[in-house]
Amino acid sequence: MDKNNSIFLVGGRDLEMVEILKILDERGLRYFDKKLSWGAKLSEYKEYFNNNDAFVGIELIEDITPPANYTNIDHHNVKANLPSSIEQIAQMLDYELDRWQQLIAANDKGFIPAMEAMGATPEEITRIRQLDREAQGVTENDEQLAERSIRENRKIENGITVVRSLTPRFSTITDRLYPCKRLLVYTNDELNYFGEGAKKLIVDFNELIIENYAYSGGMGEGYFGINPEGMAFLGKVETVKDKIINHLTEMKPLYSYHIFIFPFKWDNTAKANKTFSERFDLTKIKAKDGSGWINLPDPISAEYATELYNEKNFFYKFVHPVLYDTGNRTDPVILHYERKEAYDNQPLIYEIDVIANRSNRYRLNLKSIGLNLYSTGTGSLVFYLENNDYPDFEDVLRINQFGRRILPPFLDKTTGVLGTKYLELANHIAISGLDGDESRYFEDFADYTDKTDWKPARFIKSLMDDFDGNLEIKPVTDDRMYVLCRYENDMLGEQVKGKWLEGFKNDWYRFLFIDGGKSPMCQNRKMKDLLIKDHTYTRWTNWRGIHGISRYSFVYLTSKNPDEFLKTHFRTIYTRMVELSLIQRASILKFSEEVTELSKLKNEKSKNLSEVISELYKAYIRFVNQIYFREVTAQEQGIELYNLLQDKMKIAEQVKDLDGEIEELHNYANLLEQKDQERRITIITVLGAIFLPATFLVGLFGINTLPDFDNQPQFLFSGNIYWPFWISVAIIIGVTISVVTWINKRWNLGFRNIFKRNKNK
Repeated sequence: MDKNNSIFLVGGRDLEMVEILKILDERGLRYFDKKLSWGAKLSEYKEYFNNNDAFVGIELIEDITPPANYTNIDHHNVKANLPSSIEQIAQMLDYELDRWQQLIAANDKGFIPAMEAMGATPEEITRIRQLDREAQGVTENDEQLAERSIRENRKIENGITVVRSLTPRFSTITDRLYPCKRLLVYTNDELNYFGEGAKKLIVDFNELIIENYAYSGGMGEGYFGINPEGMAFLGKVETVKDKIINHLTEMKPLYSYHIFIFPFKWDNTAKANKTFSERFDLTKIKAKDGSGWINLPDPISAEYATELYNEKNFFYKFVHPVLYDTGNRTDPVILHYERKEAYDNQPLIYEIDVIANRSNRYRLNLKSIGLNLYSTGTGSLVFYLENNDYPDFEDVLRINQFGRRILPPFLDKTTGVLGTKYLELANHIAISGLDGDESRYFEDFADYTDKTDWKPARFIKSLMDDFDGNLEIKPVTDDRMYVLCRYENDMLGEQVKGKWLEGFKNDWYRFLFIDGGKSPMCQNRKMKDLLIKDHTYTRWTNWRGIHGISRYSFVYLTSKNPDEFLKTHFRTIYTRMVELSLIQRASILKFSEEVTELSKLKNEKSKNLSEVISELYKAYIRFVNQIYFREVTAQEQGIELYNLLQDKMKIAEQVKDLDGEIEELHNYANLLEQKDQERRITIITVLGAIFLPATFLVGLFGINTLPDFDNQPQFLFSGNIYWPFWISVAIIIGVTISVVTWINKRWNLGFRNIFKRNKNK
């Protein structure tokens, strides 16, 4: 086809089509443009057809038979896998697109995510979306109707955000709600679904697309829509909408369940110089109004109440005060908070983007976010995640490996953080669906450098910023969260039952120790076998299930549909045991840090050092009595698993070492008090010795008068004092100087130092 003699037929107007027209004008090519809206049809240009010219239709629905020499340019419906229309035109005309045109192409093909993948700035994205809406004919009235639609007609149905639009310009709503992951917008005449599950609709309702009753497009999940003709064919819009929602929310298999726990230490910066109990007073901790955090000492649902009842029956009663928020606000050990969005049927997504392969963008359903704060100055932030879309074993390994990192473990000497992202670190981790600005919950680790002090990822810091402004948190262990993972796989479950990991040891090692590499990091067979044996729990292998515990993981590999009590125990009871062990470990490290800081203080710099040490000692005794337990349940499997957790985290050894540190510090405090008492006694003794000669001589000669030879009394201050008085004064002074000199030489003390120390006290 001779492109220079072709006649171009322009389809529905949007920003991409506006830019295509500029290219056609620049090349001086012929075209017809009826300024049609989206969904334009070929029949609109029927009057121009002839047998002499070649025609190129750009995004026109072929509702009639096209002319003989006709080329269709499109990237929707059955052509959704092709480049965007502007890219196809550029290729046809040997035209090189500039950056702005490439961003427009990305916008039309894959909306905002495609522009972000190209590195578009927020300003560029905002500008392109605005120009795109204007090109589509969106008016200011449409923008206002969109605001009203979202405000008045938005609701959540089965985890899908549904908006009944007051304007047919759906882009005004999709732009405002981005990045809503499951969005359905509709009017009486049209319906459009965007996000997760769109591919399923495209496949399942492909006949509607073929009949031109529906349309689809976009990158990734893309979108699926039903046009006015399709709506008229299918029936009432509410019925169609309900059918789409039900189709999307059919039960998906649960391939794996992931729990990420971030243990941390916290401090109240406004009370930096206070005692331990004052600094970590839980009664002073409050969530900000409208933050999304709710304090939940009591169950909020019947299902939660049942699970909590079963949990409490599993554990000894004396363990409950540290595991569960009792609602006691006088002197609590724990405060428990959860995000309210999880109870509002608001879909929450935990997204892990792996840079090694752009197709590996894992999006897990975030079922709940929990937060526990403890009176030892420690806490745990917990993310509960469901994987319904990634059954492959390697995908589960990547989710664990990359989803747990909260800061770069190392920096490459040439590429910095970027080099880390190929090996250990996600390209980004993001949480969507929480109230407020979603940029607060997005972390791409780009601002970490060799000058960066340890700090948790932005999505963690933002969650904690919703509390009192003086609450400062820091990682207490290392650069990763603790991982609990239950993975269901029939083939691997059968292998566990049959030969107990024979031929599967490498993969079991990688799963147990969160080793994302293709080959295990341990390359010594004997050592690897020993590590597997020491960290594996085999009670239920005949039930096709096996557990593994390390100091940073608790994993459960099983066949599909395992015994219900094991599934529930893993998510509830065993998670509580892991949390308890992590808080014990974090508390030990916190106390060790306190001991180290106190040991640096000199007595001259801390007037109440003994009091501070005594308060720390009391807090440690409370930790031993209320948080550190050698046994938490009478159930056999609970005892075995808890012992394994304690052993792998070396809790008993660390407590023993800490006992010695705390005891030495306590003895030091007692020594300080003893020395203080001795100094007081020394001062009293010295003062008594100094005034003893004077007291003795005054008593000997009398106080008020001195005798004379004429038996006439001479008053002391009469100006007529007899010479024996001066002899007495000289004796008193001489004896006093002799006593002070002897004391100073005998005790090696200086009066200045004695009184100086006393003054400093």
